Amino acid sequence: MAFLVGCATLPKDFSATPSTAISQDENTALKSALQPSLNTHSGLSGFYLLDEAKDAFLSRIAMADAAEKTIDAQYFIWAGDAAGIILMDRLIKAADRGVRVRILLDDVTSHGKDMGLGALNKHPLIEIRVFNPLGHRYTGNVSRSLSMAFHVGRMTRRMHNKLFAADNQVAIVGGRNIADDYFGLSKKSNFRDMDLMAVGPMVREASAKFDEFWNCSWSVPMEVLGVKPPTQKQYDKMMGRIQKYFAAEFKKFPYPLDFSREAVMSELKKKRSQFVWAKAEVVGDPPGKSWAPSEPGKTRSTVAARVTEVAQESKSDILLCSPYLIMSPGAIEKIGEFKKDGVRVRILTNSMMSTDALPVVAHYKGLREKLIEAGVDLYEMRPDAENSSRHSAFTQARHSLHAKVAVFDRQDVFVGTYNIDPRSENLNTEVGLLVHSPTLSEQVAQSLEDDLGPKNSWTLELTPQKELLWKGEKDGKEIVFKKDPYAGFWKRFWAGFLSILPIKEQL
Repeated sequence: MAFLVGCATLPKDFSATPSTAISQDENTALKSALQPSLNTHSGLSGFYLLDEAKDAFLSRIAMADAAEKTIDAQYFIWAGDAAGIILMDRLIKAADRGVRVRILLDDVTSHGKDMGLGALNKHPLIEIRVFNPLGHRYTGNVSRSLSMAFHVGRMTRRMHNKLFAADNQVAIVGGRNIADDYFGLSKKSNFRDMDLMAVGPMVREASAKFDEFWNCSWSVPMEVLGVKPPTQKQYDKMMGRIQKYFAAEFKKFPYPLDFSREAVMSELKKKRSQFVWAKAEVVGDPPGKSWAPSEPGKTRSTVAARVTEVAQESKSDILLCSPYLIMSPGAIEKIGEFKKDGVRVRILTNSMMSTDALPVVAHYKGLREKLIEAGVDLYEMRPDAENSSRHSAFTQARHSLHAKVAVFDRQDVFVGTYNIDPRSENLNTEVGLLVHSPTLSEQVAQSLEDDLGPKNSWTLELTPQKELLWKGEKDGKEIVFKKDPYAGFWKRFWAGFLSILPIKEQL
């Protein structure tokens, strides 16, 4: 039986009706609200930095409420918590008023959600597809693990993209998935993350990238997977549970949710003056990236290749932010060349106690001395960062880094989903916005400068005796650690154990 479960494969010959984003010339309220600014900045795209968790969440809610024709959503994670349910409810309401909703999810984090996704897929204007799914759906965790083990070569290939677009007029691209901890709503741990809201030609490019994934053979409709829609009785019961959940959650939800579409449009018109207008690029991997043949010495990643090109043109300053950091020897050597050329390189990543992925830190920690010796100014996010109130509704929650950002010479800035690690380079598909703007670059850099402060991150240094030190500040006084700060014996022990396992290429 285990063999049969493990060998369950995907249907190979299935039909999925292709569809594409609507034209940007379609008349919608969003187009009317943005047109004066688009006319003034012909050929340029507008960008608004979503730096704080509250703004990032409410912006997606507002876009869903403002949409009149289409909503496209593409995510690696869409959780069934407060953030996930509230935003999904807004999408259902949009579909009820005639908006076409397309949702593309990666399969790895969709386990156990087939009934709910099937219910949503039952709506005549909501269509859900799953990227690179397992063929055997109705199984427990053990069976699912067996199936993944039998198909490990395929199952390691994941869609890590994040996109939310309304009426092909406004899009959000960045690091945030749809879950409480990406929007400051978890009482235990919240991510410091970053997105860009975009309007103008860039949205058309982002929608085209979504269409490429939506219509590829890797994206399988729910009904093809044998996920039957629930009966009307089951559907009504499920919707009743959601409404009951809302009644309880709304009473304690920390962000305002009761606003009209008119208020949304009014706020958007106000924000037009705050948009940064510039030329930009949507940089993204193709759906079949990890199966494509790679040339010796060249990365599989379109994103990595393009960002590296921009980095190599830097003259003075490179600021990188990557929550998961595992650099190749060649990349570290390249940083040494930057240092010789007078280019300052600063990198912010997670500490052992702020990370949500201990195996990554386990394989990163052996690189710290090499990075510093190569000339990197290295910083690690503190779990008790004092600026956590910007990214969390609950100040007692642990602080964790999730933003994937790069700023080059305060002239060009990348915000997206790409981590500096083997998984992002070789296995996951990634996407991001590369904006050529000193103004936006400065905004992002200044935000990251705050993260680098001694109350928010540890500064790592090497003594002349090659001893690694972590320096920070507490109550106005400098504090210094000779081991990973706040990490107890067992945490360091497991990190050491994980570091000897041959799993680096999967991280």
